[in-house]
Amino acid sequence: MFIIISMMLSILIFFIIAVICISIYALLQYIFDSIFIYKIMKKKNKKNAMISWIPYYNKVILAKIAKKKLFGWIIFVLHLICVFLLIVLNILFHDTLTSLFEIIIIIIAMLEVIIFILNMVLFHKIMKRVTNKYVDLLVLLNVFTLGIFRSIILFMVRDNDKILIDE
Repeated sequence: MFIIISMMLSILIFFIIAVICISIYALLQYIFDSIFIYKIMKKKNKKNAMISWIPYYNKVILAKIAKKKLFGWIIFVLHLICVFLLIVLNILFHDTLTSLFEIIIIIIAMLEVIIFILNMVLFHKIMKRVTNKYVDLLVLLNVFTLGIFRSIILFMVRDNDKILIDE
């Protein structure tokens, strides 16, 4: 009995640590992306540069920088669908596990994979404007690290004039 309780506690601790790590990663990515977008909008003398801090909408602006506006709106809508599905999960299935619960989790995971792929395409387009030398290598690095370095690299190139937003 003690072994089962300790195993369940270990699993719970693992998932708590995983959620904390994912949350920290998401927050850092949001901060670096927002600073990057804010700096670009300030350089372009946009009066509404503070909209770069609006969650999910900043992906629309990022897509505008990459000259792929449609991708930004797709990412925006997919994020809203994920948030809606998470709310539905929390309301309907907070105390039970059913097959519908598992289907919704799978749908959310698939949407996140699509969002990740679109983010990598946006990153590739932006980096191609900055440099042609190591673009594919940087994209591969970001894919293999699950996008950890994408926001950091964008943050590092935020002062490059080649990535200004075109009207």
